[in-house]
Amino acid sequence: NFNNTNTSHRANAKYIHKFDTTSTLTVYTDGSFNRNKTANTSNAINRRGDSSLLYDNDNSSFSNYELNSYNLNVNWEKKLKKYGRTISFYLNNNFSNDVSSGESRFASKFYDTENNLDSSTLLNLRKEMNDDWRTTNLNVNYTEPLTDKLSLIVNYTLNNETSHDDKRSFNLASATPTLVDSAFSTLMNTSILRNQAGASLNYTAKKMIVKVGNNVKFVNMDLESIYNSMDAKKQFNNLNPNANFNYKFSNYKAINISYNGTANNPERTQLLPFSYNNTQVTRFMPNL
Repeated sequence: NFNNTNTSHRANAKYIHKFDTTSTLTVYTDGSFNRNKTANTSNAINRRGDSSLLYDNDNSSFSNYELNSYNLNVNWEKKLKKYGRTISFYLNNNFSNDVSSGESRFASKFYDTENNLDSSTLLNLRKEMNDDWRTTNLNVNYTEPLTDKLSLIVNYTLNNETSHDDKRSFNLASATPTLVDSAFSTLMNTSILRNQAGASLNYTAKKMIVKVGNNVKFVNMDLESIYNSMDAKKQFNNLNPNANFNYKFSNYKAINISYNGTANNPERTQLLPFSYNNTQVTRFMPNL
């Protein structure tokens, strides 16, 4: 049984200014407000192969959640004097915050092979969350024509991401329901700096386009988990080669072959303990 309500509002604005035929400035901003209310109850009964009771779960939860997000993009594109030579800057800033409060209750009963109650567990948490993220991304592209068919494209990207995770749980079934239960809580500060640079060659003919390039990315991560008294500093070096071949036989027939190499680095939730949205833990039971 569940009851969910979602409300979302969004607004945006865009401003374009052309200094002349070769230079354009674009400013784009948007903001969104999202609210979600949920209430859920459920019951599950589990049996062995002979239909005797194994365990049953009674779960219930409710929460009020709000997410606010704001973006500001500033783009500048410029055509230089030499034909085909261009430079462009793209700056993006994102600010996000989410807040929630609620409770969750997970009750389990375990039975022996004679259908007698063996044991029971109860996990009853009051949850509060208040997280903040900020991401700044700067991308610069430069195109240099080498011949009438061959051009060099150079790019650089700077990305800075900071986040503050504040997810607190209070165990209402314990003797200290007003104290934060660190087993189901996370208080973490994260700072990630990414530098990426690359170059590619682009060959364009009447029926054929060939592009070959590579990007090198350096990632520095600084993480601090306060409840666990743990921190981590990680560095990653990534290569992202790419190649694309396109040949057009006619207006209705073409062939395209492409290759893109990517590397995914661990997230903050994978490098340090990250606990919050926990459900009832499965217990070991003898004589199953």
